[in-house]
Amino acid sequence: MIKDSALFLFHCSFFIFTSYGVFQFFKIFDKFGFYGKTDPILVLNFLTLWGQFFLILFFGISTIVDLLNLVKFKKNNYFYFIALKIRDVLFRSIIFPICFVISSLFWGIYAYDRQLIFSIELDSIFPSYLNHLQHTLPGLLIIVETLIENHQYHASPVTLQKLKEGPSKHPIETITPITSDVKQDVSNLVLFILTYISIIAYTRYTIGHWPYPFLNVIPTHSKIIFIFTSSCFGVMLYAIGRLINQKRWGGESIFVPKNFVKKQSINKKTN
Repeated sequence: MIKDSALFLFHCSFFIFTSYGVFQFFKIFDKFGFYGKTDPILVLNFLTLWGQFFLILFFGISTIVDLLNLVKFKKNNYFYFIALKIRDVLFRSIIFPICFVISSLFWGIYAYDRQLIFSIELDSIFPSYLNHLQHTLPGLLIIVETLIENHQYHASPVTLQKLKEGPSKHPIETITPITSDVKQDVSNLVLFILTYISIIAYTRYTIGHWPYPFLNVIPTHSKIIFIFTSSCFGVMLYAIGRLINQKRWGGESIFVPKNFVKKQSINKKTN
């Protein structure tokens, strides 16, 4: 009960903070725009905003799951399972890799030459707290979230073998995370990366500008290398998130609905 209450307060608080940050960003964007253009659709050129939108969705769904836990909602209910699956898939395939990319690349480039990512002129219109809310906090939140909540990455074969041979002798149904799907996770991540690349490339073609200053100054071959390596970095971060989760949670699932266990058992008998 105490854990569920703490998780509810954590997720609900950051749902509010993140929503407030996006609201403040749009106020600034409405005034200054993207190279003078204030069409709201242009905010999709900023990976930071994508991260914020996904965080709002994630914290919103997490708050619902926490609330269901608080009211002792039946965990073998289909609605609960769907909410949990959406929460976990979103975190594994998008939230962890993208938020880590946002924080690490932004501050890495900023440390090298801030003019390439966040020019000093922006200090007068973009508050420091908002900068940290949108570029520092995401990277910290995903680490904390991984440590306090099991998002059921699929266990590695080695982990599964250890659990099966351990003292508790768990049947395979109780140690296979039911919301995990490696192919779905990686497919979602790759699809998002390709979508984002298409958006910024189209904007460059139609408006004549890239969303970030450094992309306007480096040569074409360097752009290709940067985009390719950043995409690979994002996919690699999925594997890192999975590794951290396995170290913290050991491949254990949160629960297995009774009907799911029965279905698994029936399938095994028929096979």
